[in-house]
Amino acid sequence: MKRHKLPCIVLAILLLLFLYSEGCFSVLEGTINTYIISHKTYQPYIHADNYINSAIHSESGYENFDYKDYFTKKSYNQLSLKTKSNFSELKSKEIRFRTIHQEEDKSDHSIIYIDGFLYQKHNHYYLVSVEQVTAIRENNSWKIIEVTQPVSNDWYGDNISSTYYPW
Repeated sequence: MKRHKLPCIVLAILLLLFLYSEGCFSVLEGTINTYIISHKTYQPYIHADNYINSAIHSESGYENFDYKDYFTKKSYNQLSLKTKSNFSELKSKEIRFRTIHQEEDKSDHSIIYIDGFLYQKHNHYYLVSVEQVTAIRENNSWKIIEVTQPVSNDWYGDNISSTYYPW
């Protein structure tokens, strides 16, 4: 039995070197970091995920959209047109937004920046991008006014993978 131990060790080392050279460890590390960040707690100012996902999946247009009170026409079009034009090879139901961080503007506390992962299902994994949605609170309500890329990645770092393998 001891004769077979050395070839197995050599084979394991060669397999690990191959995986490392193919970048599999960076995808695994990115998947783990993406999972950790998406499950951290944050200060929620508004709960907008369901509304954002409704806008992403909407095909009715702004005038017929059920939740248009929560969006400017510009922000609605940024979300729904992005789904229809840039990602036409994917079905809109395979794209979802998940909030990972919210922060108030330091000079105007009625403005809320919402960072989130935009997951796009592709075969057995998700393509992930980080998006920022800007909302404004008015009285006891809120409205999404703009969709942008995040201003800064200081709080989540550079280790987000663009591919995520679900657990």
